[in-house]
Amino acid sequence: MIDIDSPPLREGDHTKDLESAKPQAAVAEAGFYDADMKDVSRWMLVAAGVMGFTAIVAGTFAAHYLPWESLDPDAPRWWDTGAKYHLTHAPVLLGLAVLAAFRSGKLTTASAVCFCVGVVIFAGSLYVMSLTGLRWLGAITPIGGLSLMAGWVLLFVAGLRGGGSGGRKDNPGSLTRG
Repeated sequence: MIDIDSPPLREGDHTKDLESAKPQAAVAEAGFYDADMKDVSRWMLVAAGVMGFTAIVAGTFAAHYLPWESLDPDAPRWWDTGAKYHLTHAPVLLGLAVLAAFRSGKLTTASAVCFCVGVVIFAGSLYVMSLTGLRWLGAITPIGGLSLMAGWVLLFVAGLRGGGSGGRKDNPGSLTRG
């Protein structure tokens, strides 16, 4: 809030405390950030980047290089389904990385792990099945789907508990660390 009764800033006043102007410093001062949260957020951010990048590579590969005419007639549909779930969960993981930067918890971390495992198994089995025609891999695909569903359920429960594994004991919805 701007105080209209205070004297105007003089030259150089706006640079007094640059360190506190950094978002991380302000978040740390408020008690929302610690080193463990940074590590959790970092691996989720890396995983989101890898997942997004590999989804784009998979789509590009399918669009420009796959010889669809020599593959199983269902291969394009399998590949497309895998690519949709693959790319859809990259921004979800990015959102979890942002959440973890401010509020990590066992539930949000478990959710991110389920999303990563789910994408590898679900999309991966569909990609391999598309390339090889090994239809028995379709029996593995639902395991990845269950992992993705578990990730969403864990995220839902984390939301009910206040964003992680619970907040302060006196206020479970609080973002402050207790």
